[in-house]
Amino acid sequence: MSFVNWFKKPAPIQDEFWGELRFTEGGKQVKGFFDCLKLFSPTASQVEVLLEGELPGPTLTQRNFYQQLEADFDECVEKIKPLVEDEFRNWKEDFEIKDFTQEFSLVSFQFLR
Repeated sequence: MSFVNWFKKPAPIQDEFWGELRFTEGGKQVKGFFDCLKLFSPTASQVEVLLEGELPGPTLTQRNFYQQLEADFDECVEKIKPLVEDEFRNWKEDFEIKDFTQEFSLVSFQFLR
């Protein structure tokens, strides 16, 4: 990708599942990526989604993974909760998460190929 391409505004692409996507060309190691805002149903909030890929659009595997993540979100939270608590205990010895979804906000996902 040339330096000038960084300043071009990507043309939007409409996708039945993802909604409005913007595609940005990559370089030698990454062919490109799509980004969009998507409602994440478990938190009822908009999240930014970054999908590595190439035209014509994101893959079925990426869509399936996102849907599975929505379905398994509570289970995922239970698995990561101890890891987050351990990290925070480096600063506050008795740190404990009482309600993960109230104390933390999910803002983005990145899906690599």
